[in-house]
Formats: sequence, C-alpha cells, structure tokens
Amino acid sequence: MELIFILIVGFVLRFLFFLSEASDEYSHLWMIKRIKRINNLWKDNVENSIIKGYRGYPPLPHYIVSRFPEKYWVVIGKLLNIIYDLITIIIVYYFSVFLFRDLWQIKLQGVINAPTAVAFLYATSPILSPVTARLKAIGGRTMGNLLCLIYIILFAYGFLSGNYFVYFFCFPIGWAIIISSQFGLQYIVFCCFFLSIFYLNPVPMMLISVIIISGIFVPKLGIKKLLQRKINHFIWYIKNYTKGTTASNRNNIKDMLLFPVYLVKNPKYFVSLCFKGITLIIGAYSIPPVVILVFWIVISPESMFLFINHDVTLFLFFVSISTVFIFILTSLKP
Repeated sequence: MELIFILIVGFVLRFLFFLSEASDEYSHLWMIKRIKRINNLWKDNVENSIIKGYRGYPPLPHYIVSRFPEKYWVVIGKLLNIIYDLITIIIVYYFSVFLFRDLWQIKLQGVINAPTAVAFLYATSPILSPVTARLKAIGGRTMGNLLCLIYIILFAYGFLSGNYFVYFFCFPIGWAIIISSQFGLQYIVFCCFFLSIFYLNPVPMMLISVIIISGIFVPKLGIKKLLQRKINHFIWYIKNYTKGTTASNRNNIKDMLLFPVYLVKNPKYFVSLCFKGITLIIGAYSIPPVVILVFWIVISPESMFLFINHDVTLFLFFVSISTVFIFILTSLKP
C-alpha cells in the first residue's frame, strides 16, 4: 500500500512539470519526425544539409515515441519520461526491501519502515525534478537513469557474488544506455571508473569498456557515430569553457567565502547561488539521502557497524559517493 502512495506522490510531482512548456522540445520533435520519415532507427545521416554529416544523437527514446500517432507525440513523450521514473521507483523500493530484510536482516516495523523511506526520498529528490528539460522535453534522461540502475544492480550481483555469467546481461543493457541517453553513458563510464579505483580492481572499467567497444562492431547499433559525437562535444566544451558559457562562473571561490554575507547584503544573488552558482549546495538539497547518511554517521557512528561487514553496503556506499562526485564533475563543465 505504501508503494502505491509513493508512486502517486511521484506521479503528481512530475505531472506538474508535464504541463509546462519545454525549452528544447522542438529539437526532440524534429528528431522524432526524422526517424518517423526514414522509418529506420539506425540511419543517422542528415538529409538536405548544407554540410554533409550525421546527427549522432541517441535515437531510442525518439524511435519509441515515433511509433505513436504524431498528434500525441508531446503527450506520449512526457508520459513515457514519467513512466520510466515510476518504474525506477518500484525497483528502488523492492531492492531496498531485499537489502533491509534479506541481506541486513533488519526487522521492518514502525509507521515508516526503511524501504518506504528510501523509496519516498528517491521519488521526491529535487535532482529528479526537471530544473531544465529532464521531464519537460522528450529526451532520454529518465530512460537512461532507469537503464543505469538496472546495469548497476546486475553488475553488483555478478561482481560481489562471483557469478560472472551475469555480466552477459550487462551487454544489452549497456548498449541500450548508449543509444538512449548521453547522460546515462557519461554516468556509467565515470561510475565504473571510480569503482575500479575504489576496489583496486580493473573489472568494472574493463567490462564497460568491452561493452562500448563491442557495440561499435554490432551491426546497425550506430554506437561509433554516437561516441564520435560525444568526443566532439567534449572537445567543444574544452575549447569554449572560458568564453562565457553557462557554467564558467560556477563555484567561484569568492562567492563561496562571501556566501553568508550575500544573505544580508544581496539576497537576490544569494538565492541565485543556491540554485545556479555553488555545486555543493545544489548537491546537498538535490541528493538528500547522502546528506541524511552523513548526518546519521555523525550522530550515531556505532550504528554503521550493523552494515559495514557487508560487501553490498560498501558497493552501494561508494556508488552513492561516486554519484555525488560525478554530479559535481559534470556541473563544472560549461
């Protein structure tokens, strides 16, 4: 019953943004029309272009929307983004039940038990609300998030249990991430990189590298062009970082030092820094489970011994910390 309540809350929070206009909706509609016209998920050449080339944008979300009647594309695209999120919430809930009941063997009691709290925190986390066009447009960010969660769960099971056969299931999920979401690809690569460093084990990074490289040779996946576009994107960012792009003024040391002063002398700028200027503050309210975990350790460090002997705990803890670092790292770029 509590899961149904959480899903209703999650849906309502997302539906509020469903009704608003999106800044880049027109771009996604163009890509959907293009896929619909050529009726081919993998053909990436741009027709009638002054300079010949290819789009190189993850096509899977647009292909799915293009299967519906054109007059419903906007509605279907936004609804699918909400549905992907709701499926993710369901997975988070049942995975939390497994951890607390079966693995850590903590008795589930009280008005709000631990899995319910975890799922509710996830469903209402501000970082999952569309400050930009995450739900407002028709892109693949929520799909990428769902696929990354599935990948991490599969990989964790295979890596921690020694059941390496599970790695074979990571391949189609990894390929799906690449062709569905730029953010998903970016996250999974960085996360596996940090896991390899944390465990001093090359397997996390090796597996995702093999998945990416092998995808290049899978007919019609189009991963080579997607990767080339991503590389070109990073090169553009590096070249233009100091030319007044949107993130070049973030995390200014002066602003960090004078942050409390601005509350009194310049409240408008203080609010701007909270939402746009200082990544650590944005991360603090955007990823509340991490803040709650730190607070929990400070007030009750002995309670951590209940979890510390479990490999899964260390894995999940480091994935959470990696997520924060990836959030900070990606927000520093323009």
